[in-house]
Amino acid sequence: NYGHISRIAFGPFRSLLITDPDHLKEIFLNQNKNFSSKMGYKPILQDFFNNSLITQDGDDHKTQRRIFQNSFKNEAMKGYVDIINPIIRKRILAWNYVDDFHFHPNIKQLLLDIASQVFLGINDIDADKNEKLCKAFLQISEKGIQSIIKKEIPGLAFSTGLKGKRYLDSFIKELIPTRREQVGKDLMSVMVKEVTDDGEYWPDELLISNLGLLLFAAHDTNTSALSHMLLYLAKPEHRALQEELREHAHSLNTYTPSYDDLEGMTGIEYCMMEILRIHPSVIMLPRRTVNQCKLGDYEIPANTRLFLSPYWTQFNPEFWSNPFDFDPKRFSPERAEHKNHSFSFTGFGGGAHKCIGMHFAKMQVKLFMHQFLLTYKFETPKNYNPKFQMLPLPKPADNLPLKLTPLLH
Repeated sequence: NYGHISRIAFGPFRSLLITDPDHLKEIFLNQNKNFSSKMGYKPILQDFFNNSLITQDGDDHKTQRRIFQNSFKNEAMKGYVDIINPIIRKRILAWNYVDDFHFHPNIKQLLLDIASQVFLGINDIDADKNEKLCKAFLQISEKGIQSIIKKEIPGLAFSTGLKGKRYLDSFIKELIPTRREQVGKDLMSVMVKEVTDDGEYWPDELLISNLGLLLFAAHDTNTSALSHMLLYLAKPEHRALQEELREHAHSLNTYTPSYDDLEGMTGIEYCMMEILRIHPSVIMLPRRTVNQCKLGDYEIPANTRLFLSPYWTQFNPEFWSNPFDFDPKRFSPERAEHKNHSFSFTGFGGGAHKCIGMHFAKMQVKLFMHQFLLTYKFETPKNYNPKFQMLPLPKPADNLPLKLTPLLH
């Protein structure tokens, strides 16, 4: 109704909504240094993940990103596969004994198990710690980050969020000394040994903030993506696609695929990309203007809040055929609709701040879906038409009830 640049009140923030992929490209690439991620995220995350990778610009961002990069290269990822496969196997077999099964809380717990072991090196996290970590993340994401009154008053949401943050921070802080002393393949054991140009270890505060954000992002975003993927594949109109994916999984002749097997799982990858097009895990990406600048026909003042929206861009019929249809094969090489414009699909962001864990996220989804397809057929209740919750991350509001039918294995 109002064009690709429009005023919007998003929660307590009065902002500009940006939806044109040309404008998104200019902001994400930020060649003239006009746009700040740090200034965009600061009001939202400063009390919970301050000084983390997502809240940095320029050289500070490059330095912190360098600390992470070795942990997401091929050799490290191959090691993660060996950690992740047995966790998935143990969890999903137990789902057969869950009454009134709802997918969202169960996949959230499974992905937190994976994140705890891959990123922190915690083997077989006990139920009590798992429950406390889940509670801390919920306190931070559903209470603290979304709170309007940023005052620590007992009983208010912000105070609850800070309580979760303190637990998460203390949990990570206690692990730092032992991770520096031991040799481990987990991400934390690598990160805590990184040193500055002066030969000093990175400050605990910086490590805690980044590891906390990584845990939060790694399990919450894929929880959202997988919940929506299962929703679509479980619908009657998409059962044939579910079977097609299952047949490919059978063709690998293993329940625990290797890292090299992942490249051939194109069907699952297309489904994931299509889900991130229709239901992006992050529906608004904040920035602020550093300088007065021009976007399209508009002069934008300095210090203006911007919200970049993949949610609308990814339904633009100029780039996507029948954009409201669930059609994973639009990402196949034969059609490649995501290449109609380099920024019409921004499910993983873009530019210098593009999701550093993108390949890990794809790997995790493929490993889970492969085992899940071989273990169960799954379907939604009859005439199922859920409402959707958009914040803190999108999901079916009723947590996605599923009927699981065990397969012989």
